[in-house]
Amino acid sequence: MLDRILEDLRLRVFQDSKGAPTDGDPRSQTIFERMAEKLLEGPSRAEIAEAKAGQRLPSTWTRQWKAYVAKCLASIDRRSELRDGNNQPRVTRVYNKIHALQHVELADWQGRPRARIVFNGADVVEVLLTDLRGKQERHTQQSFALSAKACPKESFQRARLACVPLLDAARAEGVVQSLEELCREVFPRLDMLFKRELDEGRQFVPCAEDLEEMSFEVLLDELEKLISQG
Repeated sequence: MLDRILEDLRLRVFQDSKGAPTDGDPRSQTIFERMAEKLLEGPSRAEIAEAKAGQRLPSTWTRQWKAYVAKCLASIDRRSELRDGNNQPRVTRVYNKIHALQHVELADWQGRPRARIVFNGADVVEVLLTDLRGKQERHTQQSFALSAKACPKESFQRARLACVPLLDAARAEGVVQSLEELCREVFPRLDMLFKRELDEGRQFVPCAEDLEEMSFEVLLDELEKLISQG
């Protein structure tokens, strides 16, 4: 299952880079392949033990996620009595068959969707924001922690641990999310460096052959250094 997830992700990552400086650059392909190979390796005992322990996020990020959710809910609650230009409620609460809150939606004064808070029981599992152009931004506890960290080594380790218990389709969504966050952290910044190479006429990212010969630990160190420059 993991190999299929990685292949789907590879196609999406490089489809999104069409026309970008990374388009067709063998270095970005090599970096993705090295990460994929490492993810497909059998996990160490320490990684299995950590995954079985529950993959708990650091309490700092848990607290920050809860504070972020509380802020979003408070913002929506303040608008719960407002109506849009068509006299429709701007805040809508949707319940499931057993009358449990499924999600809360906020529209702007023109009736356009702006936010959706998704619940699983009493817990918020997703915050979906929509800007005026219709572009959506999805936040979960896992993605919140990953994006806040902004560190390739730690993001890779989180993605690695997310892959360990991938035994059935129920785990797939969380794994895909972790891998997507890792790619969003690495490849857009590589794009910036490749553009600088074209603009400034000098090389920042090592050639594909050098990237291929590095140990994986050295490759991660190199990514840390490169991203700090990007």
